[in-house]
Amino acid sequence: MQRKMRLAKASRGVVEDPAFISEDHSRPKQTMESEMIVKVLELRDAGTFIPVICIKPVPENEGQRYLLRRDGYSCNPMDRLVIMINAQCRGAAYDPYDWRDARTKRTAHIYIQEKWEDLRDGDVIDVQFLLGETDKPKVSERETAPC
Repeated sequence: MQRKMRLAKASRGVVEDPAFISEDHSRPKQTMESEMIVKVLELRDAGTFIPVICIKPVPENEGQRYLLRRDGYSCNPMDRLVIMINAQCRGAAYDPYDWRDARTKRTAHIYIQEKWEDLRDGDVIDVQFLLGETDKPKVSERETAPC
């Protein structure tokens, strides 16, 4: 499940970042196309399977930009910020250090932020492999234990 949205063109007074508006605020200095992308990933660790939903919060329109900025997000498509939502919506965080599970979720969240562009829906994030505890990454349970 991957959803892409276009970032709306900047207009007078809409985008406060000087990189996006001209000095006299009369027109966009540049337009930047970006995407708000949702990726569903499989976290794995020793005896652990956790499906997570991850979102990169880049606004598509003024309504999204305003609300995301009010909630503290920069709205800069170059930021590495990724919101990770735990299985069955039992928690969400944009800061990897907010997870109580410092091993599995924190390690996976940091990896997801670092490798965001390379990840695709259904990819496996194997914490044991990332920590060097195993020689090869786990295979998706989609292949080993299909529904």
